Amino acid sequence: MNRGDRRVISSLLGMVLAFACLATVSRLSAEETNAEATRDYNAAAKLHNLSSWDLAAEQWRAFIAKHPADPRVPKALHYLGVCLFNQKQYEAAAQAFQQSIQKGVEENFRELSAVYRGMALFEAARQQKPELYSAARTALEEYLRTYPNGSQRPQAQYYLAETLYFQGQKDQAAQAYRRFLQSFPDDGRVPDVLFALAVCEEELGNRQAALKNYQTFTQRYPQHPKVNEALYRIGELQYSAGDFEQAELFFHKAGADSRFADADLAVIRSGDALVQLKRYDEAAQQYASVEKRFPNSPHIARANLGAAKCLYFANRYNEALPLLVRAMQAPDVRAEAIHWAARCHLKLGQPQQVLDLIGPETIKSAAPPWNVTLQLDRADSLYEIPDKREDAVKEYAQAAGMATDAALKGEALYAAAHTALGLGQIGVARQYAEQFRKEISDHVLSPDVEHILAECEFAENHYDSAAQMFDELAKKYPKNPQVGSWRVRQLTALQMAGKHDAVVKLGQTLADAVPQPDDQAAILTLVGASQLELGNPKAAQEALLLALSRSAKGPSADRAMLLLAWAYHKQGRTADARTVVERMIKDFPQSTLLDRAYHELGKYCAALQDYASAVSAYRQVLRQFPESSRVPATMCELAQTLLKNNNPTEAEQLLNDLLQKYANHPLAPWARYLLGTLYYEQQQFDRAFQMIDQALKGGLTGNERSAALYTQGLILIDRKQYDQAATIFKQILDDNPQYPEVDKVLYQWAWAEKLAGKEKEAIALFQRLIDTASESPHRPEAEYHVASYLYSQGRYSEAATLYHHCYKSARDPDLIEKSVHRLGWCFFKLGQYENAAQTFAYQKSAYPQGSLVADAIFMEAESLFMQNKFKEALQLYESLSPLESPDYEVLRLLHAGQSAAQIKQPDRALQYYQQVVARFPTTPEAIQAHFETGMIHYERGELDTALKMFEKVLEDAKQVPDETAARAQFMLGEIAMQQKKYDDAVKYFFRVAYGYRLPQWQAAALFEAARCFETLQRPEQAAKLYQELIDNFPESDRIADARTKLQLLQKQQ
Repeated sequence: MNRGDRRVISSLLGMVLAFACLATVSRLSAEETNAEATRDYNAAAKLHNLSSWDLAAEQWRAFIAKHPADPRVPKALHYLGVCLFNQKQYEAAAQAFQQSIQKGVEENFRELSAVYRGMALFEAARQQKPELYSAARTALEEYLRTYPNGSQRPQAQYYLAETLYFQGQKDQAAQAYRRFLQSFPDDGRVPDVLFALAVCEEELGNRQAALKNYQTFTQRYPQHPKVNEALYRIGELQYSAGDFEQAELFFHKAGADSRFADADLAVIRSGDALVQLKRYDEAAQQYASVEKRFPNSPHIARANLGAAKCLYFANRYNEALPLLVRAMQAPDVRAEAIHWAARCHLKLGQPQQVLDLIGPETIKSAAPPWNVTLQLDRADSLYEIPDKREDAVKEYAQAAGMATDAALKGEALYAAAHTALGLGQIGVARQYAEQFRKEISDHVLSPDVEHILAECEFAENHYDSAAQMFDELAKKYPKNPQVGSWRVRQLTALQMAGKHDAVVKLGQTLADAVPQPDDQAAILTLVGASQLELGNPKAAQEALLLALSRSAKGPSADRAMLLLAWAYHKQGRTADARTVVERMIKDFPQSTLLDRAYHELGKYCAALQDYASAVSAYRQVLRQFPESSRVPATMCELAQTLLKNNNPTEAEQLLNDLLQKYANHPLAPWARYLLGTLYYEQQQFDRAFQMIDQALKGGLTGNERSAALYTQGLILIDRKQYDQAATIFKQILDDNPQYPEVDKVLYQWAWAEKLAGKEKEAIALFQRLIDTASESPHRPEAEYHVASYLYSQGRYSEAATLYHHCYKSARDPDLIEKSVHRLGWCFFKLGQYENAAQTFAYQKSAYPQGSLVADAIFMEAESLFMQNKFKEALQLYESLSPLESPDYEVLRLLHAGQSAAQIKQPDRALQYYQQVVARFPTTPEAIQAHFETGMIHYERGELDTALKMFEKVLEDAKQVPDETAARAQFMLGEIAMQQKKYDDAVKYFFRVAYGYRLPQWQAAALFEAARCFETLQRPEQAAKLYQELIDNFPESDRIADARTKLQLLQKQQ
């Protein structure tokens, strides 16, 4: 839309009126001229006032020529300029105005001539003489300088702005328009100037300023003839800025007024904006309204085509086709309409219709570049017919040969290369891609062509080169939407090259660098796969979980879930692995990895001992995917699972079928091994050993070989050939130290050594199992065996640690109960009686029916007894029935008596002591019972009875523990003191002080002996004993009393 043409016409109309008004001719006085000159002058003036510009001009020229000396000549020249101006003889008019000024026209006419000259020069410049713009500008600027307060300043300022605009000095023009608006706000040209300023700002790229001025214009002058144009221009500005909502609003307003010359175009542009908003139905209605509202519009074909395209974008292809057929009748859009019809047919899956529609003659008749576009459409239709894709390659190449436009030629070459690559024609794909690279530069498809070249390298197993090309591609086009997929292919190439460290290192960086979540997930999936290859399942898990968090349903999600399951399984989290695979099967029922998924689900279910589910999963592989490469492995694993599920008959049949169908398959030796295990389970040991031997000779390697040897080792254990079994187990770990089931091998090897009577070797192997197989189900038992060995060596603290870990990790209730019980014993042996009591109490409550519950109650009582919690201990002792172990039973009775004595129930205590003596008369506990009986009688004052009990304790000194003997001697001394037999008392005390190494009782005996000497009036001996006590037993509780006694004796001396 040319802004200048439309506005200058209205300006000229204003000019005519202005000049008509100013052309009134004034009379001159008679004395100023002669009569003839006056007649000629008045005749010219009359014609002038009648606006007979041509006749008036002739008369003015005649007057000037006939009366050159007349003083009215300067004014006549001015009027001549007006006539010439109104006849559009602008350059001649400018000369007349210039001569008027040069002839010295009077001042009021001089100002007018000056401004009119500038205006005439402007209009002359507009008449194909642009070189006059500079003269016009000079004349107008000179007027404004000369007449700063002139009456024609608005006119001059307006024309100066116009002159600057048409000179291309749009910055200065905009400033001139602004000066006009600031200086002459009430001038009638303000609306035109405001509109002109908006157009100028628009063309300068000052979008916001232009919008503001257009909007001000439409708000202030809603009835102005140019208001619809302003609305239209606002729409274009909003459209170019991407604000399609606002653009559509203003286009709609402009198009609503049918008086607007470009209303039809505005409606079409409204449709264009709606297309951008993807409001295709509304857009189609707008386009369709053009023909109804403007039946004579030259844009009807364009509108119908637009409507059809909207229907195409709305996936309403069948509705679009009739409109396109109509559009085909218009020559100017025929080729484009055929093109869109072809696209509709392709979307409808009708490639043959495209071939029928676009034949060689149709392509030949189309003008460039539509001939190439139609050729491409024809090639696309061939591409959609699988057995004609080779022809599509040729047609794409033909389109490339036809194209003179680089963009279309590049599109054709790309399509040829891409199709050839899909057909596996790597050389052809490379040929067209290289031709593109050579002949086309800076094409939108350049990155895709580079991609094809990289894929050619990949397809030819040049993985390092492919990875490098994908890397270069991503770096060259970092903003391309395909950059993420290129990075995925780069890492895939590195992975195929076995460079897993590089995949991990680079992938962790790239995952956060690519923009699309699906690509991020694919990269992280590759990282996870490489981590698994590197033996890092935990790191793999983290990468794969992150991948799924980025894209849980994306194209790589099914593979990520399978890999995640494997990572869990490798960490011993097989239940989690199973859950993940089951979810993958549910979430991706069309996945191409379903055979693998069911196969692995079978593995995980079998590992979890859910054999029924494992059998079901394996059968899904055989049923749904009979041609899968996983069938032989599935048959093997299904047979193995059937064996574990106690279905040997079906397993044997399945294995025999496998050996018959896949006799030369690499899994045949493994099938023989499984048959061997079947015979082993049936206790056909010789047959099993021989079958497994055949499997080993058949080429079993790696883990499979280790598994076969392991089974042979078990057979040897069953044959009681322990040394030979140990040799096989050792061979397994020597040959395959990374065997996944190394814990099982160590466990059986340890038992083979243990059964062979080699305890130390067995313990060393159990310890090795503990150190190397933290998650093994055999570890708890191994810990128990090692702990029991440490306990037997008196290493109770170390044993306690292992017992505790065993009870925490074991699953066998009997093993747990034994571990807890032995842990309690470790605490007891370490003197940690409170921990011991708590542990035995836990055992009692957790395993009330356990085989060791009575022992637990007894040991809990013992632990309480050792903490001086005699009342609680007595309750537990008495809650027990007689214990099977004589050692435990005699202690129960003795400690029950001692507990009763401690809580001041002597008669109850005597009953227990009597049972000890009666039932276990020859035991050390019987002697202790005599002592405790003596203590009760002593405390009652029955000294003679007590004396007999203490003497009985000492009857067999060899059987009496030192402390009991010392205490009996000490009590004999106490009785002697009470009987005032001080000499005898001293003897008893001395036997304690010098006959035993028991500091507590030695110190007590010295103190009592010193007291006896004091009573016997032998202070020196007493003082020596007190001093001896102080010197030799500084920790004794008798020290303070001894010092006091010694100080008193010293004072008496």
